[in-house]
Amino acid sequence: MKRRKFSDPNNKAKFDTDYKTASLGLLEFLNGLESKPKIYLCYPVPVFKSMTEDIIPALTAIAKEKDLPIIGL
Repeated sequence: MKRRKFSDPNNKAKFDTDYKTASLGLLEFLNGLESKPKIYLCYPVPVFKSMTEDIIPALTAIAKEKDLPIIGL
């Protein structure tokens, strides 16, 4: 993930919405596969502060919503 700066709060809200929409779309695709893969979400390796402020809370919410396990890298 690329570092993000949200000087405008609307940018963060748009990122949150877009990230969740894209993630749920990917999960829907994977769940639709004939092979029925077991899905795990992974927290990214911490590289910069905004990951813990933006990405990790978003992943946590998606994992709770879809009842998926999370792996901390």
